Amino acid sequence: MACDIEKIEDNEKEKPNIVIQLNTLGLDELVSLTLKLEEEWKLIKKNYTILEGAIVTYDKCKNSVKQLNPSKYKSKNYNPFMNELEKSDLIKLTNENTTTDNKTEQTEKTEQADTEKKNEPLDIHIPLTSLVYIPGKIVDTENFLVHMGTNYYVQRNSDQTIEYFDNKIKKLNEKIKKIKVTLIEKRNEIELCKHYIQIKRGQQMNEANQNPQTASVRSTA
Repeated sequence: MACDIEKIEDNEKEKPNIVIQLNTLGLDELVSLTLKLEEEWKLIKKNYTILEGAIVTYDKCKNSVKQLNPSKYKSKNYNPFMNELEKSDLIKLTNENTTTDNKTEQTEKTEQADTEKKNEPLDIHIPLTSLVYIPGKIVDTENFLVHMGTNYYVQRNSDQTIEYFDNKIKKLNEKIKKIKVTLIEKRNEIELCKHYIQIKRGQQMNEANQNPQTASVRSTA
């Protein structure tokens, strides 16, 4: 998802047709155009943020599928408490004092336990609302119903589900890369408009200084 924004900015060049068009606009028109471009930039930025959030969501879903099948994908167990416990200093200290033979034996027992518990249902809490949960069980961790959009679901196994999420993340990353370029182009246009606004205002001030009497008559009128 990462994109070298600075490199794109260096490669960006002002388009001649935009410069010619801005030269023909008055001060009020330039101000109006700048406000319009800023609103467009905010909308594009909002879409960019939404896509970034979608990537995070898809990535979490993919990791959840892997965690539900730890022996298959060599990932951490789904139990969040055990995941945190394995990171604790107590577990690290115990592992340091364990001999190589004990580690091997413990690994074999763990693999055997994972195999035995592979088909056992997992206890979970199902959210009914943001505050209300009910107990439930995940019986099948190999097959999933994937939401394809417009209330349309398709059953996929774990490999197909992970592949689906990877494809979605890849497509979103491509869109984000294009949006980043668009954001830079739009920002350059805004800065260019502001530059011409300063030029127009400077010209008006110079005209006012050169013709003080005319300026005073206009202000009186």
